Amino acid sequence: MVTEEIEQRIYRCIKSEVRKLKGTVLAINGMPDHVHLAARLPGNVAPSLLMQRAKGVSSTFCHQELVKGGMFGW
Repeated sequence: MVTEEIEQRIYRCIKSEVRKLKGTVLAINGMPDHVHLAARLPGNVAPSLLMQRAKGVSSTFCHQELVKGGMFGW
């Protein structure tokens, strides 16, 4: 569950991945069980790559930093 106390940290991870892909986050927000993201990407970056990277980095972050051995998954 994405609680208020951790949501901004998760959003920062996702924003960082968008920047690494040379993109721009237009909006990011979510619910306790999912995140909404609107981003502008260069033409050579597939939306599926962005989603793979955003889900991967946020999931890894949550496992390593937030739930430490607990259950987390998108």
